[in-house]
Amino acid sequence: MGSNYEKDKSVTRSENLNFNRRLSPFEDFMKRTMSVLQGVWSKLNYIRELRSSDGRYSHWGLVRSHGEDATNTMLADVHSELYLQVLRTPLSELFEQLELSAEDTDCSSARLAEQLYKERPRLTPCDLRGGSPEHLRSVLLITDLLSKYSSARGNGNSG
Repeated sequence: MGSNYEKDKSVTRSENLNFNRRLSPFEDFMKRTMSVLQGVWSKLNYIRELRSSDGRYSHWGLVRSHGEDATNTMLADVHSELYLQVLRTPLSELFEQLELSAEDTDCSSARLAEQLYKERPRLTPCDLRGGSPEHLRSVLLITDLLSKYSSARGNGNSG
């Protein structure tokens, strides 16, 4: 009877180690924060909000858990990757994602597109990774214009 009890209670070494494994700053951020945001625009806009005018990033919870330098480096990497994702995504898909992202920001897609266009300097990361600020500017301008056109047509303001 005692030997069966011991077999049921045993835990393998890998299970024991993984149970208490701490998330990396990237895993923590992606799992707990970015996973709840819909679409690339929401994610890029959120990163913009975490970025100060001097180009550093701040996230209270991540800094507390992982330290300021690790958090700043990780957020800068995520920003660069989201920037490239926008530049590589077809305009039709970006326009569709604008609707999803507008739900996250609790505003219209036209208002979000306008805000993103105005905030393009903070949407542009320090590490461009081969991307072009002019490319982002044109994507944001086209998205802004399309959303205004779509909004006007939906409201019956133009034919």
